[in-house]
Amino acid sequence: MYYSSDYSVGQFYDDARQATRCILDNGRVPIVTSGTGLYLRWLIYGKPDVPKASKEIASEVSFELADLERNGHWDAAVQLVIKAGDPKAQFLAANDWYRLRRSLEIIKSSRSPPSAFEVPYDSFHKECDSSVVDTNDISSSADVVEEVKSKELDYDFI
Repeated sequence: MYYSSDYSVGQFYDDARQATRCILDNGRVPIVTSGTGLYLRWLIYGKPDVPKASKEIASEVSFELADLERNGHWDAAVQLVIKAGDPKAQFLAANDWYRLRRSLEIIKSSRSPPSAFEVPYDSFHKECDSSVVDTNDISSSADVVEEVKSKELDYDFI
């Protein structure tokens, strides 16, 4: 399998899920090692339901930010994305141009900031937390969390 320099977490998710299914179909157990927390969270909990930008929107965003990036005007680029509708852009790590571009793509694709979309990892843990009623009863809490996990996750991750 060939990976370009633009390999994304979304592509990883698709590839890893396909490989997992193939390995399981052959009666084997897949083992995942290494990777960033983001990639592993997506593999385990699923993709967020965030729109993928069309090629036109991606080009428009790249063009819009190109001069700012080329000239090192990070703060001006952040202000542009904030004005477009993502106030949380100010909290991005300095010079994280990929995430800044992605935020603007999401806004232009959906008219909503990235924070408007549910992240499966967060919703899964909220559901687990709300299902656990008596946190003093450890055995009961563990049973409820296991029940929620078995209902929500595609695979039994260890």
